[in-house]
Amino acid sequence: MAINAAKQLLDELMGRERDLAPNEKRYTINWNDPRVCKHNLVEFCPNALFVNTKADIGPCNLVHDDYLKKEYQSKASKREKRQYEDEFIRFCQSQLSDVEKKIKRAKQRLEMSQLEKNNNSNSNSSLSEENQLKIQEINEKIEKLLEEIQQLGCEGKVDEAQAAMKEVDQLKENRALIKRENQSGHWIQQKAEIGVAQEKQMEVCDVCGAFLIVNDVQQRVDDHLMGKQHVGFGRLRTALDDLLERRRAEEKNQIDHSDREYQREDSRHRKESSLHDHHHRYGRIISCMISRVKATRKSSNELSPSNDHNGNDIVKIAIRNLSLDLRTVINSAVITFFKILHFRILKLFLTSFKMTRSVNKSISYDRCKKFSYKRFESKRKTKKNLALKEIKFYQKTTGLLINKLPFMRIIKEILEELKPDFGYRWQANALLALQEMAEAYIVSLFEETNFVASNANRVTIKVQDMQVVRRIRGHSDIINR
Repeated sequence: MAINAAKQLLDELMGRERDLAPNEKRYTINWNDPRVCKHNLVEFCPNALFVNTKADIGPCNLVHDDYLKKEYQSKASKREKRQYEDEFIRFCQSQLSDVEKKIKRAKQRLEMSQLEKNNNSNSNSSLSEENQLKIQEINEKIEKLLEEIQQLGCEGKVDEAQAAMKEVDQLKENRALIKRENQSGHWIQQKAEIGVAQEKQMEVCDVCGAFLIVNDVQQRVDDHLMGKQHVGFGRLRTALDDLLERRRAEEKNQIDHSDREYQREDSRHRKESSLHDHHHRYGRIISCMISRVKATRKSSNELSPSNDHNGNDIVKIAIRNLSLDLRTVINSAVITFFKILHFRILKLFLTSFKMTRSVNKSISYDRCKKFSYKRFESKRKTKKNLALKEIKFYQKTTGLLINKLPFMRIIKEILEELKPDFGYRWQANALLALQEMAEAYIVSLFEETNFVASNANRVTIKVQDMQVVRRIRGHSDIINR
Protein backbone atom coordinates (compact mmCIF):
# COMPACT_ATOMS: atom_id res chain seq x y z
CA MET A 1 0.00 0.00 0.00
CA ALA A 2 2.84 2.41 0.80
CA ILE A 3 4.46 1.67 -2.57
CA ASN A 4 1.22 2.37 -4.42
CA ALA A 5 0.75 5.65 -2.54
CA ALA A 6 4.31 6.74 -3.39
CA LYS A 7 3.78 5.75 -7.04
CA GLN A 8 0.56 7.75 -7.22
CA LEU A 9 2.29 10.77 -5.69
CA LEU A 10 5.11 10.60 -8.26
CA ASP A 11 2.57 10.26 -11.08
CA GLU A 12 0.83 13.42 -9.94
CA LEU A 13 4.08 15.39 -9.58
CA MET A 14 6.18 14.14 -12.52
CA GLY A 15 3.68 12.42 -14.78
CA ARG A 16 3.12 8.80 -15.72
CA GLU A 17 6.00 8.86 -18.24
CA ARG A 18 8.66 10.12 -15.85
CA ASP A 19 10.91 7.08 -16.33
CA LEU A 20 11.19 7.45 -20.13
CA ALA A 21 14.38 8.69 -21.76
CA PRO A 22 14.30 11.97 -23.73
CA ASN A 23 14.58 10.14 -27.07
CA GLU A 24 11.91 7.57 -26.27
CA LYS A 25 8.43 7.95 -27.69
CA ARG A 26 5.83 9.15 -25.26
CA TYR A 27 2.42 7.54 -25.41
CA THR A 28 -0.52 9.77 -24.62
CA ILE A 29 -3.62 8.12 -23.22
CA ASN A 30 -7.13 9.54 -23.35
CA TRP A 31 -10.13 8.86 -21.18
CA ASN A 32 -11.79 6.74 -23.89
CA ASP A 33 -8.77 4.45 -24.24
CA PRO A 34 -9.59 0.73 -23.68
CA ARG A 35 -6.80 0.56 -21.08
CA VAL A 36 -8.66 3.01 -18.81
CA CYS A 37 -11.03 1.65 -16.15
CA LYS A 38 -14.55 2.73 -17.08
CA HIS A 39 -15.95 2.13 -13.60
CA ASN A 40 -13.38 4.48 -12.10
CA LEU A 41 -14.37 7.19 -14.59
CA VAL A 42 -18.02 6.96 -13.56
CA GLU A 43 -17.65 6.64 -9.77
CA PHE A 44 -14.93 4.28 -8.47
CA CYS A 45 -13.37 0.90 -9.22
CA PRO A 46 -15.26 -1.87 -7.31
CA ASN A 47 -12.25 -4.22 -7.44
CA ALA A 48 -10.47 -2.19 -4.76
CA LEU A 49 -13.35 -2.47 -2.27
CA PHE A 50 -13.03 -6.15 -1.28
CA VAL A 51 -9.29 -6.80 -1.20
CA ASN A 52 -8.36 -9.79 1.07
CA THR A 53 -11.99 -10.60 1.91
CA LYS A 54 -14.36 -13.44 1.04
CA ALA A 55 -15.99 -11.18 -1.57
CA ASP A 56 -12.68 -10.35 -3.31
CA ILE A 57 -13.19 -10.16 -7.10
CA GLY A 58 -9.52 -9.85 -8.00
CA PRO A 59 -7.27 -6.92 -8.89
CA CYS A 60 -8.01 -4.44 -11.68
CA ASN A 61 -5.18 -4.14 -14.21
CA LEU A 62 -6.60 -1.05 -15.93
CA VAL A 63 -5.48 2.57 -15.53
CA HIS A 64 -6.94 4.62 -12.68
CA ASP A 65 -6.17 8.31 -13.06
CA ASP A 66 -7.96 11.30 -11.54
CA TYR A 67 -6.90 13.55 -14.43
CA LEU A 68 -8.58 11.22 -16.93
CA LYS A 69 -11.67 11.18 -14.71
CA LYS A 70 -11.87 14.99 -14.83
CA GLU A 71 -11.31 14.90 -18.59
CA TYR A 72 -14.12 12.36 -18.94
CA GLN A 73 -16.52 14.51 -16.93
CA SER A 74 -15.74 17.61 -19.01
CA LYS A 75 -15.33 16.22 -22.55
CA ALA A 76 -17.52 13.12 -22.75
CA SER A 77 -20.86 13.47 -24.51
CA LYS A 78 -24.19 12.53 -22.94
CA ARG A 79 -24.42 9.36 -25.02
CA GLU A 80 -20.94 8.19 -23.98
CA LYS A 81 -21.59 9.00 -20.33
CA ARG A 82 -24.82 7.06 -20.47
CA GLN A 83 -23.03 4.01 -21.91
CA TYR A 84 -20.36 4.06 -19.20
CA GLU A 85 -22.98 4.56 -16.50
CA ASP A 86 -25.03 1.65 -17.84
CA GLU A 87 -22.02 -0.67 -17.53
CA PHE A 88 -21.36 0.51 -13.97
CA ILE A 89 -25.03 0.05 -13.03
CA ARG A 90 -25.10 -3.49 -14.43
CA PHE A 91 -21.96 -4.43 -12.48
CA CYS A 92 -23.32 -2.99 -9.22
CA GLN A 93 -26.65 -4.74 -9.69
CA SER A 94 -24.95 -8.10 -10.30
CA GLN A 95 -22.82 -7.77 -7.15
CA LEU A 96 -25.73 -6.63 -5.00
CA SER A 97 -27.99 -9.41 -6.31
CA ASP A 98 -25.42 -11.98 -5.09
CA VAL A 99 -25.38 -10.30 -1.67
CA GLU A 100 -29.18 -10.34 -1.51
CA LYS A 101 -29.17 -14.08 -2.21
CA LYS A 102 -26.59 -14.58 0.55
CA ILE A 103 -28.70 -12.58 3.03
CA LYS A 104 -31.79 -14.59 2.11
CA ARG A 105 -29.99 -17.92 2.63
CA ALA A 106 -28.61 -16.77 6.02
CA LYS A 107 -32.06 -15.77 7.25
CA GLN A 108 -33.53 -19.10 6.14
CA ARG A 109 -30.72 -20.95 7.93
CA LEU A 110 -31.40 -19.00 11.14
CA GLU A 111 -35.12 -19.79 10.99
CA MET A 112 -34.47 -23.53 10.44
CA SER A 113 -32.10 -23.75 13.40
CA GLN A 114 -34.70 -22.12 15.62
CA LEU A 115 -37.34 -24.65 14.51
CA GLU A 116 -35.02 -27.58 15.31
CA LYS A 117 -34.31 -26.26 18.80
CA ASN A 118 -38.00 -25.80 19.45
CA ASN A 119 -38.69 -29.45 18.46
CA ASN A 120 -35.97 -30.71 20.83
CA SER A 121 -37.34 -28.71 23.74
CA ASN A 122 -40.84 -30.10 23.13
CA SER A 123 -39.54 -33.71 23.16
CA ASN A 124 -37.72 -33.14 26.48
CA SER A 125 -40.84 -31.76 28.13
CA SER A 126 -42.92 -34.85 27.08
CA LEU A 127 -40.26 -37.23 28.57
CA SER A 128 -40.49 -35.59 32.02
CA GLU A 129 -44.26 -36.09 32.07
CA GLU A 130 -43.85 -39.84 31.42
CA ASN A 131 -41.38 -40.14 34.31
CA GLN A 132 -43.80 -38.45 36.63
CA LEU A 133 -46.50 -41.00 35.73
CA LYS A 134 -44.09 -43.89 36.33
CA ILE A 135 -43.08 -42.53 39.73
CA GLN A 136 -46.73 -42.12 40.66
CA GLU A 137 -47.46 -45.77 39.77
CA ILE A 138 -44.43 -46.99 41.77
CA ASN A 139 -45.56 -45.01 44.83
CA GLU A 140 -49.01 -46.59 44.66
CA LYS A 141 -47.48 -50.11 44.48
CA ILE A 142 -45.19 -49.39 47.43
CA GLU A 143 -48.16 -48.27 49.56
CA LYS A 144 -50.10 -51.45 48.73
CA LEU A 145 -47.12 -53.68 49.55
CA LEU A 146 -46.58 -51.93 52.88
CA GLU A 147 -50.21 -52.59 53.83
CA GLU A 148 -49.82 -56.28 52.88
CA ILE A 149 -46.61 -56.56 54.92
CA GLN A 150 -48.36 -55.12 57.97
CA GLN A 151 -51.24 -57.55 57.58
CA LEU A 152 -48.88 -60.54 57.12
CA GLY A 153 -46.98 -59.53 60.25
CA CYS A 154 -50.20 -59.56 62.25
CA GLU A 155 -51.01 -63.02 60.93
CA GLY A 156 -47.50 -64.28 61.77
CA LYS A 157 -46.40 -64.98 58.21
CA VAL A 158 -42.79 -63.88 58.46
CA ASP A 159 -41.41 -65.39 55.23
CA GLU A 160 -44.10 -63.86 53.03
CA ALA A 161 -43.62 -60.51 54.76
CA GLN A 162 -39.86 -60.56 54.01
CA ALA A 163 -40.49 -61.38 50.32
CA ALA A 164 -42.91 -58.45 50.05
CA MET A 165 -40.32 -56.22 51.75
CA LYS A 166 -37.79 -57.11 49.04
CA GLU A 167 -40.27 -56.06 46.33
CA VAL A 168 -40.68 -52.72 48.11
CA ASP A 169 -36.92 -52.18 48.10
CA GLN A 170 -36.78 -53.02 44.37
CA LEU A 171 -39.53 -50.52 43.60
CA LYS A 172 -37.72 -47.83 45.59
CA GLU A 173 -34.55 -48.43 43.55
CA ASN A 174 -36.54 -48.13 40.32
CA ARG A 175 -38.08 -44.90 41.56
CA ALA A 176 -34.64 -43.48 42.36
CA LEU A 177 -33.37 -44.49 38.92
CA ILE A 178 -36.29 -42.74 37.20
CA LYS A 179 -35.65 -39.60 39.25
CA ARG A 180 -32.01 -39.56 38.19
CA GLU A 181 -32.98 -39.96 34.55
CA ASN A 182 -35.56 -37.23 34.90
CA GLN A 183 -32.98 -34.93 36.44
CA SER A 184 -30.51 -35.50 33.62
CA GLY A 185 -33.28 -34.85 31.07
CA HIS A 186 -34.11 -31.61 32.85
CA TRP A 187 -30.52 -30.43 32.49
CA ILE A 188 -30.62 -31.28 28.81
CA GLN A 189 -33.81 -29.27 28.41
CA GLN A 190 -32.26 -26.30 30.18
CA LYS A 191 -29.24 -26.43 27.88
CA ALA A 192 -31.53 -26.57 24.86
CA GLU A 193 -33.48 -23.59 26.10
CA ILE A 194 -30.25 -21.68 26.65
CA GLY A 195 -29.10 -22.57 23.14
CA VAL A 196 -32.42 -21.47 21.68
CA ALA A 197 -32.21 -18.21 23.60
CA GLN A 198 -28.69 -17.64 22.34
CA GLU A 199 -29.75 -18.50 18.78
CA LYS A 200 -32.64 -16.04 18.92
CA GLN A 201 -30.20 -13.31 19.74
CA MET A 202 -28.45 -13.80 16.40
CA GLU A 203 -29.40 -11.69 13.37
CA VAL A 204 -28.26 -11.16 9.79
CA CYS A 205 -26.74 -7.89 8.53
CA ASP A 206 -28.94 -6.41 5.78
CA VAL A 207 -25.94 -4.81 4.04
CA CYS A 208 -23.31 -7.54 3.74
CA GLY A 209 -25.13 -10.70 4.97
CA ALA A 210 -22.89 -11.44 8.00
CA PHE A 211 -24.23 -12.97 11.28
CA LEU A 212 -24.41 -10.54 14.18
CA ILE A 213 -25.19 -10.95 17.88
CA VAL A 214 -27.89 -8.72 19.25
CA ASN A 215 -26.67 -6.33 21.95
CA ASP A 216 -23.09 -7.40 21.38
CA VAL A 217 -20.06 -5.48 22.61
CA GLN A 218 -19.76 -2.08 20.96
CA GLN A 219 -16.21 -2.79 19.84
CA ARG A 220 -17.35 -5.79 17.80
CA VAL A 221 -20.19 -3.79 16.28
CA ASP A 222 -17.79 -1.01 15.29
CA ASP A 223 -15.35 -3.52 13.82
CA HIS A 224 -18.12 -4.98 11.70
CA LEU A 225 -19.37 -1.58 10.52
CA MET A 226 -15.83 -0.51 9.58
CA GLY A 227 -15.05 -3.78 7.81
CA LYS A 228 -14.25 -3.89 4.09
CA GLN A 229 -17.26 -5.98 3.12
CA HIS A 230 -19.79 -3.84 4.97
CA VAL A 231 -18.26 -0.56 3.73
CA GLY A 232 -17.82 -1.88 0.18
CA PHE A 233 -21.37 -3.13 -0.27
CA GLY A 234 -22.72 0.01 1.37
CA ARG A 235 -20.76 2.16 -1.05
CA LEU A 236 -22.04 0.12 -4.00
CA ARG A 237 -25.63 0.57 -2.85
CA THR A 238 -25.18 4.32 -2.35
CA ALA A 239 -23.56 4.81 -5.77
CA LEU A 240 -26.27 2.76 -7.49
CA ASP A 241 -29.07 4.66 -5.75
CA ASP A 242 -27.49 8.02 -6.64
CA LEU A 243 -27.14 7.10 -10.31
CA LEU A 244 -30.70 5.81 -10.58
CA GLU A 245 -32.05 8.86 -8.77
CA ARG A 246 -30.09 11.11 -11.12
CA ARG A 247 -31.51 9.23 -14.11
CA ARG A 248 -35.05 9.61 -12.81
CA ALA A 249 -34.53 13.33 -12.18
CA GLU A 250 -33.14 13.85 -15.71
CA GLU A 251 -36.05 11.97 -17.28
CA LYS A 252 -38.53 13.96 -15.21
CA ASN A 253 -36.87 17.25 -16.18
CA GLN A 254 -36.87 16.21 -19.82
CA ILE A 255 -40.55 15.32 -19.69
CA ASP A 256 -41.37 18.58 -17.91
CA HIS A 257 -39.32 20.55 -20.45
CA SER A 258 -41.09 18.88 -23.38
CA ASP A 259 -44.47 19.51 -21.73
CA ARG A 260 -43.60 23.16 -21.18
CA GLU A 261 -42.45 23.51 -24.79
CA TYR A 262 -45.64 21.87 -26.02
CA GLN A 263 -47.82 24.10 -23.85
CA ARG A 264 -45.87 27.20 -24.89
CA GLU A 265 -46.18 26.28 -28.57
CA ASP A 266 -49.86 25.46 -28.17
CA SER A 267 -50.58 28.73 -26.36
CA ARG A 268 -48.65 30.65 -29.03
CA HIS A 269 -50.68 29.05 -31.83
CA ARG A 270 -53.91 29.72 -29.97
CA LYS A 271 -52.91 33.33 -29.41
CA GLU A 272 -52.06 33.76 -33.07
CA SER A 273 -55.33 32.13 -34.03
CA SER A 274 -57.31 34.39 -31.71
CA LEU A 275 -55.48 37.62 -32.58
CA HIS A 276 -55.17 36.97 -36.33
CA ASP A 277 -58.29 35.00 -37.05
CA HIS A 278 -58.70 36.83 -40.34
CA HIS A 279 -55.45 35.32 -41.67
CA HIS A 280 -57.01 31.92 -42.17
CA ARG A 281 -58.47 33.05 -45.51
CA TYR A 282 -55.32 34.66 -46.91
CA GLY A 283 -54.37 31.48 -48.70
CA ARG A 284 -57.50 31.51 -50.81
CA ILE A 285 -57.34 35.27 -51.40
CA ILE A 286 -53.75 35.00 -52.61
CA SER A 287 -54.67 32.09 -54.87
CA CYS A 288 -57.36 34.31 -56.40
CA MET A 289 -54.81 37.09 -56.92
CA ILE A 290 -52.29 34.74 -58.49
CA SER A 291 -54.91 33.53 -60.96
CA ARG A 292 -55.60 37.16 -61.90
CA VAL A 293 -51.86 37.77 -62.30
CA LYS A 294 -51.62 34.82 -64.67
CA ALA A 295 -54.53 36.17 -66.67
CA THR A 296 -52.86 39.60 -66.82
CA ARG A 297 -49.60 38.02 -67.96
CA LYS A 298 -51.42 36.21 -70.69
CA SER A 299 -53.09 39.39 -71.89
CA SER A 300 -49.78 41.30 -71.79
CA ASN A 301 -48.09 38.61 -73.85
CA GLU A 302 -50.85 38.86 -76.40
CA LEU A 303 -50.47 42.66 -76.61
CA SER A 304 -46.67 42.64 -76.89
CA PRO A 305 -45.06 42.04 -80.28
CA SER A 306 -42.97 39.18 -78.92
CA ASN A 307 -43.10 37.02 -75.83
CA ASP A 308 -39.77 38.38 -74.65
CA HIS A 309 -41.17 41.90 -74.09
CA ASN A 310 -42.72 42.99 -70.79
CA GLY A 311 -45.15 45.82 -69.97
CA ASN A 312 -42.54 48.56 -70.43
CA ASP A 313 -41.83 47.41 -73.98
CA ILE A 314 -45.40 48.31 -74.91
CA VAL A 315 -44.76 51.95 -74.03
CA LYS A 316 -41.40 52.00 -75.84
CA ILE A 317 -42.92 50.57 -79.00
CA ALA A 318 -45.83 53.00 -78.78
CA ILE A 319 -43.52 56.03 -78.46
CA ARG A 320 -41.19 54.94 -81.26
CA ASN A 321 -44.08 54.27 -83.60
CA LEU A 322 -44.76 57.68 -85.20
CA SER A 323 -48.06 56.56 -86.63
CA LEU A 324 -49.61 56.50 -83.11
CA ASP A 325 -51.09 59.70 -81.74
CA LEU A 326 -50.54 61.20 -78.28
CA ARG A 327 -53.71 59.69 -76.75
CA THR A 328 -52.57 56.20 -77.73
CA VAL A 329 -49.20 56.79 -76.08
CA ILE A 330 -50.85 58.05 -72.86
CA ASN A 331 -53.24 55.11 -72.78
CA SER A 332 -50.31 52.71 -73.25
CA ALA A 333 -48.44 54.39 -70.40
CA VAL A 334 -51.43 54.10 -68.06
CA ILE A 335 -51.93 50.46 -69.02
CA THR A 336 -48.25 49.78 -68.40
CA PHE A 337 -48.42 51.53 -65.01
CA PHE A 338 -51.36 49.47 -63.82
CA LYS A 339 -49.85 46.23 -65.12
CA ILE A 340 -46.68 46.90 -63.17
CA LEU A 341 -48.80 47.88 -60.15
CA HIS A 342 -50.76 44.67 -60.52
CA PHE A 343 -47.63 42.53 -60.63
CA ARG A 344 -45.96 44.42 -57.79
CA ILE A 345 -48.86 44.26 -55.34
CA LEU A 346 -50.27 40.86 -56.13
CA LYS A 347 -47.19 38.85 -56.95
CA LEU A 348 -44.19 40.44 -55.26
CA PHE A 349 -45.83 41.70 -52.08
CA LEU A 350 -48.85 39.55 -51.22
CA THR A 351 -47.38 36.20 -52.21
CA SER A 352 -44.45 36.79 -49.83
CA PHE A 353 -46.84 37.50 -46.93
CA LYS A 354 -45.90 35.57 -43.80
CA MET A 355 -48.20 32.56 -43.61
CA THR A 356 -49.37 30.88 -40.41
CA ARG A 357 -50.36 27.27 -39.86
CA SER A 358 -54.03 28.15 -40.14
CA VAL A 359 -53.73 29.84 -43.56
CA ASN A 360 -55.01 26.96 -45.66
CA LYS A 361 -57.77 25.99 -43.25
CA SER A 362 -61.26 26.77 -44.55
CA ILE A 363 -64.57 26.86 -42.73
CA SER A 364 -65.79 23.29 -42.45
CA TYR A 365 -69.18 22.89 -44.03
CA ASP A 366 -70.09 20.07 -41.64
CA ARG A 367 -69.21 22.20 -38.63
CA CYS A 368 -71.25 25.14 -39.91
CA LYS A 369 -74.07 22.79 -40.85
CA LYS A 370 -74.40 21.53 -37.28
CA PHE A 371 -74.34 25.09 -35.99
CA SER A 372 -76.78 26.38 -38.61
CA TYR A 373 -79.29 23.56 -38.38
CA LYS A 374 -80.06 24.67 -34.84
CA ARG A 375 -81.31 28.00 -36.22
CA PHE A 376 -82.52 27.11 -39.70
CA GLU A 377 -84.43 24.03 -40.66
CA SER A 378 -84.02 24.09 -44.40
CA LYS A 379 -80.80 23.37 -46.27
CA ARG A 380 -81.45 26.35 -48.52
CA LYS A 381 -81.26 28.81 -45.64
CA THR A 382 -78.19 27.04 -44.28
CA LYS A 383 -76.30 27.40 -47.58
CA LYS A 384 -77.37 31.02 -47.94
CA ASN A 385 -76.20 31.82 -44.41
CA LEU A 386 -72.85 30.15 -45.09
CA ALA A 387 -72.39 32.14 -48.30
CA LEU A 388 -73.21 35.40 -46.50
CA LYS A 389 -70.62 34.61 -43.88
CA GLU A 390 -68.08 34.10 -46.65
CA ILE A 391 -69.00 37.49 -48.17
CA LYS A 392 -68.73 39.40 -44.89
CA PHE A 393 -65.39 37.90 -44.05
CA TYR A 394 -64.11 38.48 -47.59
CA GLN A 395 -65.11 42.13 -47.45
CA LYS A 396 -63.44 42.57 -44.05
CA THR A 397 -60.25 40.92 -45.30
CA THR A 398 -60.20 43.21 -48.34
CA GLY A 399 -60.28 46.27 -46.11
CA LEU A 400 -57.45 44.91 -43.99
CA LEU A 401 -55.32 44.21 -47.07
CA ILE A 402 -55.85 47.66 -48.54
CA ASN A 403 -54.82 49.34 -45.28
CA LYS A 404 -51.65 47.26 -45.06
CA LEU A 405 -50.42 47.80 -48.63
CA PRO A 406 -47.69 50.51 -48.99
CA PHE A 407 -49.19 52.16 -52.07
CA MET A 408 -47.03 55.26 -52.03
CA ARG A 409 -43.76 53.34 -51.87
CA ILE A 410 -44.84 50.96 -54.62
CA ILE A 411 -45.99 53.84 -56.86
CA LYS A 412 -42.70 55.70 -56.41
CA GLU A 413 -40.72 52.59 -57.32
CA ILE A 414 -42.82 52.11 -60.45
CA LEU A 415 -42.40 55.74 -61.48
CA GLU A 416 -38.64 55.49 -60.99
CA GLU A 417 -38.65 52.60 -63.43
CA LEU A 418 -40.82 54.51 -65.94
CA LYS A 419 -38.92 57.82 -65.63
CA PRO A 420 -36.16 57.00 -68.17
CA ASP A 421 -38.78 55.89 -70.67
CA PHE A 422 -41.04 58.97 -70.50
CA GLY A 423 -38.72 61.67 -69.21
CA TYR A 424 -41.50 63.34 -67.19
CA ARG A 425 -41.19 64.85 -63.70
CA TRP A 426 -44.05 63.72 -61.50
CA GLN A 427 -45.69 66.27 -59.24
CA ALA A 428 -47.10 65.63 -55.73
CA ASN A 429 -50.69 65.97 -56.90
CA ALA A 430 -50.03 63.42 -59.60
CA LEU A 431 -48.67 61.01 -57.02
CA LEU A 432 -51.77 61.38 -54.84
CA ALA A 433 -53.98 60.88 -57.86
CA LEU A 434 -52.09 57.75 -58.82
CA GLN A 435 -52.39 56.47 -55.25
CA GLU A 436 -56.16 56.93 -55.32
CA MET A 437 -56.32 55.24 -58.70
CA ALA A 438 -54.25 52.32 -57.39
CA GLU A 439 -56.50 51.91 -54.36
CA ALA A 440 -59.58 52.01 -56.56
CA TYR A 441 -57.99 49.48 -58.89
CA ILE A 442 -57.29 47.04 -56.02
CA VAL A 443 -60.81 47.49 -54.64
CA SER A 444 -62.21 46.68 -58.06
CA LEU A 445 -60.46 43.33 -57.91
CA PHE A 446 -62.68 42.38 -54.95
CA GLU A 447 -65.98 43.88 -56.11
CA GLU A 448 -67.07 40.70 -57.83
CA THR A 449 -65.86 37.32 -56.66
CA ASN A 450 -66.71 33.80 -57.78
CA PHE A 451 -67.21 30.94 -55.33
CA VAL A 452 -67.13 27.44 -56.77
CA ALA A 453 -68.21 24.24 -55.05
CA SER A 454 -66.50 20.91 -55.62
CA ASN A 455 -69.26 19.89 -58.06
CA ALA A 456 -68.36 22.86 -60.32
CA ASN A 457 -71.65 24.72 -59.69
CA ARG A 458 -70.87 28.43 -59.76
CA VAL A 459 -72.45 31.09 -57.53
CA THR A 460 -71.76 34.79 -58.25
CA ILE A 461 -71.45 37.13 -55.26
CA LYS A 462 -71.49 40.93 -55.55
CA VAL A 463 -69.96 42.49 -52.49
CA GLN A 464 -71.53 45.94 -52.92
CA ASP A 465 -75.22 45.06 -52.80
CA MET A 466 -74.71 41.67 -51.01
CA GLN A 467 -76.93 39.90 -53.51
CA VAL A 468 -76.41 36.18 -53.89
CA VAL A 469 -77.30 34.16 -56.94
CA ARG A 470 -77.85 30.77 -55.33
CA ARG A 471 -77.19 27.83 -57.62
CA ILE A 472 -75.34 25.56 -55.17
CA ARG A 473 -76.00 21.85 -55.13
CA GLY A 474 -74.34 19.17 -52.98
CA HIS A 475 -72.89 19.26 -49.52
CA SER A 476 -69.21 19.98 -50.20
CA ASP A 477 -67.14 22.79 -48.68
CA ILE A 478 -67.40 26.13 -50.45
CA ILE A 479 -63.94 27.22 -51.51
CA ASN A 480 -62.71 30.46 -53.04
CA ARG A 481 -61.09 30.57 -56.45
